[in-house]
Amino acid sequence: MYSSEASIESVAMQGLVAYVVVSFPFEFLGNIFMGYISAISVQDSCTTPSILCRCLISLPSSYLFTFYYKQGIRGLFYGCALGDFVLCIIFARLIATIDLDEQVKNIQEEKVLNEKERDSYFVITNSRNSFLATNNDERQSLLTIEDVDSENLNPEEDKLKSTISPNTSEEDK
Repeated sequence: MYSSEASIESVAMQGLVAYVVVSFPFEFLGNIFMGYISAISVQDSCTTPSILCRCLISLPSSYLFTFYYKQGIRGLFYGCALGDFVLCIIFARLIATIDLDEQVKNIQEEKVLNEKERDSYFVITNSRNSFLATNNDERQSLLTIEDVDSENLNPEEDKLKSTISPNTSEEDK
């Protein structure tokens, strides 16, 4: 502790006991629920309840416990515990209503789409790099990459479509 004064130590111990006994268990449980919710990719639905519990339950109840009911520093933790308790109930209800089979299917579809996007990016990047490496004509330095389908990649046709000479006007095309 930063002080050896008996009254300060007493208040600090009251706060510590209130936190460990009342507030910490609900905070810990909420973090466990949040880990589960993040693992199944539905964390977007938790933002609003979290903000509302903190602003509409934790803050007002902390104020009431601390000043109206004269609980002192313990009141701060009682109010936070009340907000965390309500949040745990909301998280538990959310977890109970999730269709896990549907969620697994959605996550697998997202993974396939992300892999296709990544593969498409690498094809475009590699096509562009190989073209730039083989292109010795400095007048054709401006390069535009069209969307390339990775299954139908024809490098020679891609080079013709992708190259625009800086001296070429729109009417020449």
